[in-house]
Parts: sequence; structure tokens; C-alpha cells
Amino acid sequence: MLQLPEDGRKYMHYTLSFLCWLWNVISAIVASCSDLAAGNVHTVIMNGVNPVYTLPEGKAFAENLKKAKLSVAFSLREDETAKASGIAIGIPHYLESWNDLSPVKGSYALVQPAIRTIFPATKQFQETLLSWLGNGTGYYNYLRANSAAYTTGSSWNQTVHDGVHGTPVMGLSSAGGNWAAAASALAAAKKPADFELVLYTKTGLGDGQQANNPWLQEFPDPITRVSWDNYVTMSAADAKKLDVKNWNVANGALNGDYISITINGKKLDKVPVLIQPGQAVGTIGLSMGYGKTASLKEEMKVGVNAYTLYNGFNDVQSAKITKVDGEHEFACVQLQRTLMGRG
Repeated sequence: MLQLPEDGRKYMHYTLSFLCWLWNVISAIVASCSDLAAGNVHTVIMNGVNPVYTLPEGKAFAENLKKAKLSVAFSLREDETAKASGIAIGIPHYLESWNDLSPVKGSYALVQPAIRTIFPATKQFQETLLSWLGNGTGYYNYLRANSAAYTTGSSWNQTVHDGVHGTPVMGLSSAGGNWAAAASALAAAKKPADFELVLYTKTGLGDGQQANNPWLQEFPDPITRVSWDNYVTMSAADAKKLDVKNWNVANGALNGDYISITINGKKLDKVPVLIQPGQAVGTIGLSMGYGKTASLKEEMKVGVNAYTLYNGFNDVQSAKITKVDGEHEFACVQLQRTLMGRG
């Protein structure tokens, strides 16, 4: 029997714990959306999230949000969810805010403002909750008073100075979660009949929260060297079978063909294809974080919303693809088949 070293057992423990936690979170989201659709939810409060954009059934969520008696969105900008909510409240940026974090068990971190609040009318979500509870001390004072629970042996000023505070962790607790359901889901996974679509987030733009930042839009992907776009990555062998091509025009720019992607009846039309050397045959990749429309300037509204294909919150899906008419112009900073800047 294979015996894992102590570090390996800890890694496996934390990995399985995270997967079970993630499964429980997804189950809770699905249950909440079902209750909302059934009209069983009185009040919906959302902070720093954009479910109308990021949920696979975002449009249905926006419609069902109208069934709640009260819907409140705390948001940095007037995004899709803020527009769909009954009340939208502006919040400051995290660099203007106080906060505390516990990234792993036994480790605590304090977040302090890097700058003064630019828009004085905005208020932190936590500050608003305290006001609703009749606590007028302010979030900074509340945070400082409650920090004693985890900063034993260290002063407030010292913890703020260090940024983090660690406490001993006694052993490993057992991981909770619905193990049987997770195992059943893994067992039910089948090899896709057509293509395996892998959804991912880019290094620069991420999940799309900062889609209004032109520097991040301009940031070239470290592998494809393409900016200002999302696209389907595909192996050269698959591209040849589908008669999908990339080519360089007279000025050296990169152009390519379009395809449509269909998953369980959901379709994304006219998605550009970028042929990626070394990609596994039978797989295609598409980055999330694009296709946003709310709170963006017209030139920032680029790409397609891959979250609509995030069926069952699975980032690997069986997909059907078809070549469609059209020619796409990529914002590629480097010609393909070269090694410049890839080391």
C-alpha cells in the first residue's frame, strides 16, 4: 500500500477539504437560486459579487431577482447585478478599506487602507452592516476591538505593522463535506464525444472584475501573446480537421477563423480560434472574464461571456463546435512560431 509522507498527507487533506467545501458552496448557490426562482426569498443582499454576469443562468437570475421583496447590491461599480437590483450601494476599493483575513487555519492577516477614500459617499459593506445593527463604533474600531481574539501576545500596532499573525495549529481536523456526492460526480464523468472544453481565467484580466482597466486588457497572454480578446485555443491537428486557420496578413498582423460552441443547448456564436502549438488533441480552451457590457466604455466591451457555458459550475465540459463565416483580427503582439519573450 502506498504510504504518503507527512507533507503529502497534509496536501491531500487540504485538497480534499477544499473540494468538499467547494461542493457545499456550489450546492448552496444552486439551492439559493432555486428558492429565489420559486419566490421563497424575501431579501437578497450581495456584496462584491456579480451573479448576473458570472452565473451560467445569469439572465434567469436577473429575472428571478425581481421576485424578491428587497434586493441590495454592494458594488464597486454599476455592474450587471447592480443594475438588476432594487438598491445599489457604492463601496470603496479594497485599497481604501480596513479588513481582516484568515487565508489558512491559524494564519490571520490585517488589511489596511493604502489611500484615503476617493469618493466619501461610499461606505464599506461591513460598516453598513454595523449601522443596520445599531452599532455606531465604525468598522475600524470594531475590527481593533475584536482582533484581541486572534492576536494573543501581540499588540494591535505590531499586528498592523507585520500584516499577519500566526497561531499554532493542533493537528489536522477531519474534512467535512458530502464525500458520497463528490465521488458520484467523479464517477459520472465521461469522455466527451466531441471536444473537451476547458474554461479558465487569464493571467492579466482574471475573472473580469477589472475589465474596465485598459492596462489589463492590453496585457498580452504569456503563452498566446494576444491581448484585448478571448478566443478558443485549439491544437493544429483539430484545426486541420475542421478547416480552421490562422494566417498573417501583409502588415504582419494575425487573423483567424470563427467557430460556434454548443453545450447542452447553450451556444456561443462567432468565437475566434487561435491555433495553439502543443495543445492536447480533442481539447479546446476558452477564458472567462470577457463579454461584459455593464459599466464599461464601448471599446472595453470585447470578447464573449464564457460564464454562460459554466454549466453546473464545471470548468471542463463536452462541447460541439462548428466553423462559421467571418474573419477575426487578433491583437497579437508577436508572430507565432517564434520564441521571443516566451522564455
